[in-house]
Amino acid sequence: MLAVLALFAGCRDNPTDPATSEMRLELRRGDVPFQEETIAPGGTLQLNAKLITATGSEQDASGATWSTSDIAVATVDTKGKVTAVGVGSTRVIVRLGERADTGVINVAQPVTGALECGDGVVDVSLAPGETQVFVGEEAVNLCLPGSGPQGTEYLLVAFNASTSAGARLNTRVAGSLSTLPSTDLAPARVIVPAPKLREGPVQDERFHEWHLERSRAEFASALRFSVSPPPVTARALPAVGSLMRLNAATFSGGACSNPDYRTGRVVAVSDRAIIVADTTNPANGFTTSDYETIAATFDDLIWRVNTSNFGEPTDIDNNDRVIIFYTRAVNELTPAGADSYVGGFFYNRDLFPKSGSNACAGSNEAEMFYMLVPDPNGEVNGNVRGKNFVLERTFSVLAHEFQHLINDSRRLYVNKALVWEEGWLNEGLSHIAEELAFYAASGYEPRNNLGSGPVSSPHFSRYNVDNVARYINYLREPEKHSLMGEVDELATRGAVWAFLRYVADREPGDDQAMWMRLVNSKTVGLENLEEVLGVDPLQWMEDWQVSVFTDDADIDVDERYTQPSWNFRLLTQFLDTSGRFPLRTLTVRPDAEPIPLDGGAAAFLRARVESGSERAVRTTVEGLPPPSRLRLAVVRID
Repeated sequence: MLAVLALFAGCRDNPTDPATSEMRLELRRGDVPFQEETIAPGGTLQLNAKLITATGSEQDASGATWSTSDIAVATVDTKGKVTAVGVGSTRVIVRLGERADTGVINVAQPVTGALECGDGVVDVSLAPGETQVFVGEEAVNLCLPGSGPQGTEYLLVAFNASTSAGARLNTRVAGSLSTLPSTDLAPARVIVPAPKLREGPVQDERFHEWHLERSRAEFASALRFSVSPPPVTARALPAVGSLMRLNAATFSGGACSNPDYRTGRVVAVSDRAIIVADTTNPANGFTTSDYETIAATFDDLIWRVNTSNFGEPTDIDNNDRVIIFYTRAVNELTPAGADSYVGGFFYNRDLFPKSGSNACAGSNEAEMFYMLVPDPNGEVNGNVRGKNFVLERTFSVLAHEFQHLINDSRRLYVNKALVWEEGWLNEGLSHIAEELAFYAASGYEPRNNLGSGPVSSPHFSRYNVDNVARYINYLREPEKHSLMGEVDELATRGAVWAFLRYVADREPGDDQAMWMRLVNSKTVGLENLEEVLGVDPLQWMEDWQVSVFTDDADIDVDERYTQPSWNFRLLTQFLDTSGRFPLRTLTVRPDAEPIPLDGGAAAFLRARVESGSERAVRTTVEGLPPPSRLRLAVVRID
């Protein structure tokens, strides 16, 4: 594998390499793309620049030149150090040959003075349910009036509309309020006993993230070239009972150069699946009947749902089927005593040829998955995995990993994209695949404001309960989790799933067409979403954040602040151990602490103003007026 990577590195300057020919210059602050910042007069800001290839690899931008559009506002030296001179706004510009990138520098005085309504403070006048959004410095000083016998309650949603999760804004929302919010917007408690979320260990999302990122990084260079599928001729289908030799190595064993071959026996062959069981699997696992049931479900439900929404996978081994390898190698990935487990994975390594250009000697040259197996006696690392435990989880894992397989195989061989999809969007689409399997299996449909009713369906437990559990994790601490954050966090996964469902509900076109376009794209992340939606996805992210609170809260809000498919206020309180809607909201206080908001993250704050009075609210970032990427939505609740 090192030799292969060295070959790729040696070809980096090839003029026919599409990645280098489409190289762009990117302005940065540290490791984060730079958009905008506000600094005080006399303050400094260190910027840098990188050359970025179409596959996302980086090179130093040595020889770049620096300038600002207004030296009376700020200057920049030859190494990218910006110095603020006078109040105003300017652009800092970095150039290298014909390539250039820019960002905005705002220079402003620190926000001082009494926190009170008066001159220079914006009066907010809203009817119940109305929302007004203040951008950047517009949000510095606001005045909220109180009316009615009980006063007026407001929701404030501070959203960091940065394109990068790492572009943090330390945001302080303080107010001259003395009365705490009192309105209870949780629905009535459910009378019947609420079922618990699935008990036992949870899926190890850290492994999933690590595997996803490492596998994409390992083969990122290969995407720069025209990759040909393995030269495999049509094969006869393996007979049930025949043996197959498959490499089950992950990175710890050297996925390409140090294979870990396991022998598996073919236990079921269906129209779309070849199921293989490791001959060394623990005893008392799945029976032949179990494997046949899995194969039938894959054919009738998972294959049908995923291919109709995302497209068909490639067929590099010419057998019209996917290999599903149930192997103890997956169980071995979980150390003894862990409170999590690896449910299975897809590995893009197997899409590459064993020999020739862009080769991976350890490739299985097949579309395939690796799956957790039952281990009733804890033979592997002492971790007991009951048969029912594994069977109940195997179908959602298959639906999830199948989206990854379709996404990667089509990017590689069908759509000829130069880069894998970004992790947060790729994972979100796989969680959508689980939800779509739930709809197809249960007969429920989206846009029906589903609440507690579906939880009694075994299909909800099988396919969608984990999505809701992840979303509950997000609701508990929303300000700490970016939609574009690391996908090893349960909360980020839950938020991205709920956001993509919101997008599908809001987009006027056909759901299947939208999912298909997102998967069959040459762009990634926010750019992919913008191409498909035709709008700035950050604006929809902001609207979705508001809807997290306002949907089904008995508030007459604009349609864009609703979530038509799920009544999360009812569903989450039915499943959460607290028995309440678990969204964490903060209180606007005079002594408020700054909230670190990553790009794509939001904080929810509530304020109550006494009847006949008015109260000031001040929003700052590091004591300065916020940059325009900080947006504050104010909603009048009552």
